[in-house]
Amino acid sequence: MVWCMAANYKEPVMRNLGKAVLENPSKYPQRAGVMPDYRQVYLPNTERIQPRLIQMKLNLYDLDEGQKQADILGKAINHFN
Repeated sequence: MVWCMAANYKEPVMRNLGKAVLENPSKYPQRAGVMPDYRQVYLPNTERIQPRLIQMKLNLYDLDEGQKQADILGKAINHFN
């Protein structure tokens, strides 16, 4: 399990997708002209709430591993509750 510290829009996948859409809009017609270039964006509300969030990257293709991670998270929440 990886805990994310950066806001979602700063994740490489978002920055790379934004760049790809700008460079080749015909390949991404549903996003062309709509999706911002996240390399140039600052979202103050997102930055303000980010420290209050827990985001986890999960392997959703392995349900057993996902269940194990959910159980670990549940135990951690119960411990600090």
